[in-house]
Parts: sequence; C-alpha cells; structure tokens
Amino acid sequence: LACPTLSLDLVNYCRVLEEAASQAGVDNFGLQYGHQFRPQSLGLIGYIGLCSPSLEQALRNVVNAFPYHQHNTCVRLTERSDSWQLDYQVRHGAILCRRQDAELTLGMIMNLIRHVAGKSWAPREVHFEHPRPELWHEHCKVFDAPVYFDQPFNSLVIAKRDLLRTMPESDPVLLTVVQDAIRRLNSQAPQQNIVDQARAQVHLALMQGD
Repeated sequence: LACPTLSLDLVNYCRVLEEAASQAGVDNFGLQYGHQFRPQSLGLIGYIGLCSPSLEQALRNVVNAFPYHQHNTCVRLTERSDSWQLDYQVRHGAILCRRQDAELTLGMIMNLIRHVAGKSWAPREVHFEHPRPELWHEHCKVFDAPVYFDQPFNSLVIAKRDLLRTMPESDPVLLTVVQDAIRRLNSQAPQQNIVDQARAQVHLALMQGD
C-alpha cells in the first residue's frame, strides 16, 4: 500500500477484490468501489488519460497503455455506427472469479469520462460477462443506463459526440513523461511463463465450446 508503483500479480489482485467483497459482506463491492474512484488514483494510466488532448484521445491512450498497466487483459475500442464500444476482459486462465474487478474497472473508466463530461453523464449501455447479481438494480442506478449481463465482454457503449470534449488538464509534455514511465516500469515487471500462457489459451478456448 505504501508503494503505488509496485507490480502486483493479477491473480492475487482479482482474488483480493473477491475476498474484500466476501469479508465486507457487500455483494456489489467492486461496483461501489469503482463508483467513487477518482482518475488520479489510477496512477500513471490515470494521468495518461487526464493529460490527453481530448476525451476520445484519452480513451485511445488508456487503451494503448493498458497492456503495460495490466497483463493478460483485452482492452479495445471498437466503432459501432454513431457510438464507440470500450471492451474490457481479463484473459488469465487461472482467474475464474473476476466479477468485482470488472465492475470496478468499468466504474473507473466511467469516472474518467465524467471528470470531463460531468457527474450526470451516462453511457448508452453497459455490458458485463457475469450473470445478473441479486442487487442488479444498483448497477442501473450507478451507471444511469441499461445494464446487460451474461455478455461476451465487459463494455461501455459511448455516443461518439460525447468524446469530442477537450480534456481540461491536457498536458502534452507530462503525457509523454508518464507514457515513457509506464513502459519502463513494465519492462521491469515479471512476465507470464509458458504454463500460465497455455492455461490462459485453454480457458479462452473453453469459453467458446468444447
């Protein structure tokens, strides 16, 4: 906790969030945690978004930097007519319970957008991989949008016009510095071994069928 740039194993990170929900007795722990998460608290990747010139470029820069921030994860921005869909999915074969992480992460991304667009901003749709929880109505309230469960990815569907805004703390020099810093930290982090890579691929194949 005293070293914000220390690398934490993704398996342990997801396990901590699931354990926190269990010990706190709060089923929507990740949802509530993400709802109050400030972009600055994300560290380097948060500042990559905040220092970008526009909201659309902020999301693109965060997506591009995410592999340095968190390994074994798919993050992508895809075009859907008049909207963008931001997908997030942990792809580590040893991580089966990842609901709390998914809800926390989408909440954090939403707060980055609301930092610019205002607290009342809402996505068009929200998607989650996991089944609908008992207190699913809280998800609709937090995101102020239709929320769908049992989906292929954890996603935010965002109107294109909403991403045309200028970032108020845009700083091209600081952006370059933090982008370089996150790459350097990543080069020092331990890489996934061949067994974990194989496990991840098998798990992904099982999700598609036999």
